[in-house]
Amino acid sequence: MKPSLAFHCLSLLSVAIVAACGAPSSPQFQQAADAGAAIALPSGRIIRAEIADDPASREKGLMFRKSLPRGRGMLFVFPGETTLDFWMKNTLVPLDIVFLDAKGAVTHIAAGLEPPGPDVPDWAIPRASGYGQYVLEIPAGEAAADGLGVGSRLQFKVAIPRT
Repeated sequence: MKPSLAFHCLSLLSVAIVAACGAPSSPQFQQAADAGAAIALPSGRIIRAEIADDPASREKGLMFRKSLPRGRGMLFVFPGETTLDFWMKNTLVPLDIVFLDAKGAVTHIAAGLEPPGPDVPDWAIPRASGYGQYVLEIPAGEAAADGLGVGSRLQFKVAIPRT
């Protein structure tokens, strides 16, 4: 007796559910994390963000990137809510830096930060501080274009790191 089409579909669905729900250390989970996160804005638009969820990736961030297309960004993920400080050292593209609490609500937006020139001393490099568990860096002007403000809620799913 041949397996039915429904059986094949159910089998594939089971594999997909197991892969999606794997433990944070599973290879499937790591592949999903490497691919980034889809972040749904209140406007319905989706931003595709790379994930920075460990000290090394958070430190490097978007340094040395020559461009950041509309609809792309980087989501910094921290173990818990805290005061966070970001600066534009070695950043080559203008950014909006959006601070988010543990539920994905915007707590602060540092809009239109311009990259420093090559001869700018560290003390003069643009900085942004805010409170949250997540920080989303997107091309400058996108936060306003999408109507983001304090209290706006973004939707996404990412693993929370331990460090």
